[in-house]
Amino acid sequence: MSSSGAATPSFTEFPADPTTPAFSNDLEWITAYLTIHSLSAPSRRYSFLIWIVVVFFFLAFAIIHWTGSRGGFLGAHWTKWTIRRRTWRKKHDTALALKRNDIHRQPRSLPSNAQLLCLTLLLGVSLALAFVGPDYISPSLDVWQVRRDIGLSESYSRSFIPNTAPYLPLQPQYTIDKAWWTSSARVGQIAFALLPLCVLFALKSPPFAIFAIPFMIQIFFDKLAWLHRWTGRLIWFLTSIHIAFWSVQLVRDRNPSTGRVAYVHAFSYTPFIFGWIAFALLTSIIVLSMHPIRRNFYEAFYFLHILQVPLMLISAAFHHPAIWWWCWAALAIWAGERIWRGTWWLAANTSILGSSSSVKPSHPTTIPHDVEMDHIRRPTHSDSQSPRSPLNPYYQSDKQPASPHSPPIRSPTRSLFSLETRSTVHLLSPVAPYIPPHGYVHAELLSGHTVRLRLITPGFMPWAPGQHFLIKIPSVSRFTTHPFTSASVCDYESPTDEGRLIVMLIRARNGWTQDLWNLVARKTAEHSSGDISATGDLPKRGVLLRAYIDGPCGSSIRARWGDHSTVLIISGGSGVSYGLSVLQYICMCLSGRDGRSLGGRPGGWGKKSFRTQRVRFVWLIREYAHIQWCASIVRRCLSLVPPSALQIDIFVTKFKPIAAKEPSEPPLQTPRRLRFAADPVPFEDLQPPHPSFARGGLSPHPSDSSESLDSQNSYQSDVDFTYYTGESEDPIPSDDVGLAHESHILELTNFDGDNDTALPGENILSRNVKKEGQHRRAQSRKVAMSLAAKKELEERTVRLLNPDGSGGAVNRTPATIAISRHSMDRPLPFSIAPSSDNRWSEISMDTTHVSPISPYSDSPTRGRQSMHSESTFSPSDRLPAGRKAATSLYSTKSWDVRSEASSSRGLLPLSAPDGSLDAIQFEISEEEAQDINVVAEHARPGKPKLDRILADEVEQSKGSVVVACCGPTSLNAMVRKIIAAQIDPARVWRGDMRGSISLVSEEFEY
Repeated sequence: MSSSGAATPSFTEFPADPTTPAFSNDLEWITAYLTIHSLSAPSRRYSFLIWIVVVFFFLAFAIIHWTGSRGGFLGAHWTKWTIRRRTWRKKHDTALALKRNDIHRQPRSLPSNAQLLCLTLLLGVSLALAFVGPDYISPSLDVWQVRRDIGLSESYSRSFIPNTAPYLPLQPQYTIDKAWWTSSARVGQIAFALLPLCVLFALKSPPFAIFAIPFMIQIFFDKLAWLHRWTGRLIWFLTSIHIAFWSVQLVRDRNPSTGRVAYVHAFSYTPFIFGWIAFALLTSIIVLSMHPIRRNFYEAFYFLHILQVPLMLISAAFHHPAIWWWCWAALAIWAGERIWRGTWWLAANTSILGSSSSVKPSHPTTIPHDVEMDHIRRPTHSDSQSPRSPLNPYYQSDKQPASPHSPPIRSPTRSLFSLETRSTVHLLSPVAPYIPPHGYVHAELLSGHTVRLRLITPGFMPWAPGQHFLIKIPSVSRFTTHPFTSASVCDYESPTDEGRLIVMLIRARNGWTQDLWNLVARKTAEHSSGDISATGDLPKRGVLLRAYIDGPCGSSIRARWGDHSTVLIISGGSGVSYGLSVLQYICMCLSGRDGRSLGGRPGGWGKKSFRTQRVRFVWLIREYAHIQWCASIVRRCLSLVPPSALQIDIFVTKFKPIAAKEPSEPPLQTPRRLRFAADPVPFEDLQPPHPSFARGGLSPHPSDSSESLDSQNSYQSDVDFTYYTGESEDPIPSDDVGLAHESHILELTNFDGDNDTALPGENILSRNVKKEGQHRRAQSRKVAMSLAAKKELEERTVRLLNPDGSGGAVNRTPATIAISRHSMDRPLPFSIAPSSDNRWSEISMDTTHVSPISPYSDSPTRGRQSMHSESTFSPSDRLPAGRKAATSLYSTKSWDVRSEASSSRGLLPLSAPDGSLDAIQFEISEEEAQDINVVAEHARPGKPKLDRILADEVEQSKGSVVVACCGPTSLNAMVRKIIAAQIDPARVWRGDMRGSISLVSEEFEY
């Protein structure tokens, strides 16, 4: 008897709906019916084809990646199109958010064109293999069209799965083009085949994460998360089609014995029940992974995701045992990766696998300063044969390795503008930097509702610059982990544990980050030691919390920084962690270190494979006080390389005046004049800390460091102030001047949910940093002009003494050639046009300078006391040592940067606005205060013209340029657009690699 109504067969002699014999037992009939309406083994060719396509593209991209083919003419065209990313926001949404006083949200965004292309290919290939060609292939044909004998080996004997072997001979023995049941089964088969691919996109650790394997394309979950989510949605979409088509077939067919539709009998078939369970779990997974739910209830999403995915795979496997290997493969690689990560987690966080762990806090000790600095630059045997380094003698250590019988290494850390003569005496740091005990994070409160975490794992865990870790702090959340980028680099050759110190900057938003801030703030207010017993020496600031990490992860490991002439780092807000890690890596490589010992690829200054000659760091922030986040690291980088190889630009986008009178703070000295946003900004605020470049080459805006006007033009060429000035015809700025542009500027510095309210005392810190920066720039200009005049006088003297041009130049005094751009943080070579064979300026070693890293080896400001008698951070009385022995910033108008006390400095009471928390001590150490002083010179108001900055770097480079970017979505989209506009394939075709620009960005969202 026929089990179906009328149907249109593909071939007139063979019906599209096969006949099911009549069985008296309903279960036996539905079992035979569903077995007969199953695809034959040769029909599975389509699911194999999709993996052939995936492997083909995977190998093609791997070959392109390792051969560097993307850097050529075709690669430039490809990058120019694929790199773009688009964002949009409705004007009504912005107006409504301002009216409701909602927190700032990033605009909606699309993925890059490359990601959209990948998704389009995946969708197109999947749909083509699901619908193109005949659905049901004759069982007499093998998978690849080779005849074979029909076998009945496909039998699955399970107590809860009916035996289908007796009904296999009843399957159609001919090819069927299209029918409801064939199309449904084929679509379901493609959905099964996509399950392992979806899981592979979600894995984080190689070797199970095959896309991240070192000798492959090295793409981690941060770049594949978007494809993982959309592949899951594609599976759900195909599964929904599968259910819809099968529902039509089951409704049309009836059991001739009972007359009821097949749908009713199907619910007595166990695999059919498993199918509905799998679809319900899949639907729940898709719904719970939506961005609003994932963002607001991440812990719940994470727990349910881990629980439901294995259950869904198991249910799907028992739904159709004929092809359940797809489900078991997905489950196997998921479970294998979990076991692999668990093993490494134990090795990194415990001493079970032999790692040494100590719960005793590290004791601050007095160590020779030259040994402490040795891990920053360790000379290699090849240095003597290397070409001229970007480091002049001042920035380089001696070439001889340190030994007990060798002279001490001359550290590049000397007094700023000291007039003392050079000395080879050991510089002793009174207290070494605090190293937290293994397995504990040292958590400190910073400005901008930011927490700095410093951690050393019990087991050795290397990472590449720009990679991130998954961290779990049981005191905050017992089960979940959260990803944060390391702001430090892993130094394999460090003589101390500081070389593998993981530093994280975490800004409070909502959820876990806000809980972390509240926990650290509460324990700080209570003067609690944290999760460790109050025995032994504890940190003078912050608290210690037990922590576990997993990783490292991140696709930045695939970056080849040394292949490019110039590295431009662009960061926005708390995305600076990524930029700092890359900045330290490049600076240490420029100082002669081998990148292999820093977690990167082999190469450093003097190696043929290392082409980098310059790095520029651009950071967009909201407040001057946020400089505290990175002051110490930036100052360390400034000590490693000269200004011709490193340029630091920090742009403060919120520079409107702050009311001098604030209820929660003591009154401060009222400024002589309150400047509004529309008023002209004084020239001293606009003056850059140094010229755009200290080397030759074409530039759209060449400037001479000795000419203030040219310097001003150079500065104004890359800074935009228009977003705060309103319309040009407005005679007087209104109270809400720039309000229409404020949300747009926030998009460049603030991530979704960033807490942008100023902490008590933070406004004072911002004003002091701003004033210190102005003072230092003014002093730098005076010294530069003085030396420029002295240089001109010497040149005239030479011409008078040698009118015929014969004879050598007169010997210059060390002070003449010691400084180029006279920043207050380091000596800088004078900006002159270098010859082709003298790329780097010379710097005299006859003047000593303060270490930007040494806590206070010789009281940092003593050497420049005469020049900084009017410094904003003026000295105050010395403080007794101790955890609480430090004055509040309220009590004085400045910091005591010359105190020799080992106590904390600048303690700012941070009571909550509603008084819910007791007073919290916002602490700034003396060393950090001095670092902020130095870096303040590089901070200026305004929004950078990133297109002009990139254009300048491209023109001044000697080859290709790579841009490292991390920040909010809008900043990432802007940088991508600018890079696409600057890429010039015609230049590459002519052999000018300046037309090639690469992007290495961090833009993941878990």
